Amino acid sequence: MSTRLCFLFLERRWSYLNVTYSQYYAEVGSGIPISENRKDCQLTFGISVPPSFSFCITSTTSHGFYFLDSGVTASQKAFYYFQGSSDQVTAQSNISGPVPGALYSYTAPFSLVFTNMSPCGSRTVLNIDTEVCASDNDNHSGEGFIANDSSDFSQSFHFVWQTCS
Repeated sequence: MSTRLCFLFLERRWSYLNVTYSQYYAEVGSGIPISENRKDCQLTFGISVPPSFSFCITSTTSHGFYFLDSGVTASQKAFYYFQGSSDQVTAQSNISGPVPGALYSYTAPFSLVFTNMSPCGSRTVLNIDTEVCASDNDNHSGEGFIANDSSDFSQSFHFVWQTCS
């Protein structure tokens, strides 16, 4: 079993959080176990929101590398929620082959973002779930992956702060 690592960088003005993953990829093809078709990672943060403020995540930007035969697809998905709330918002991107191998940088907005603001001026827990998938459902003999750019897959989450009462 390999070890997977995650490194975080929170920009000092709290305008974005950058996450760099190690060995975070999904792949399909001959001889590849189905367990390798989907990978996920849950990030959990305890946050003290300053008095009279709340925030939300508006978008996510992902960077990486992918290769897809014809009929093979890959996707990235992220959703976030605050502990104790049933509200979740999702951002997703889908890629279809053929792609002979390419670097990508993709920004996806979260749906209904301003409906999922943090509690105003209090401690909260922010959960961010991410997922990468590869599928050969339309070409069972095809191969493909969505993977790391060099040795890492990175993703940024962009924050918006607003005053509240």
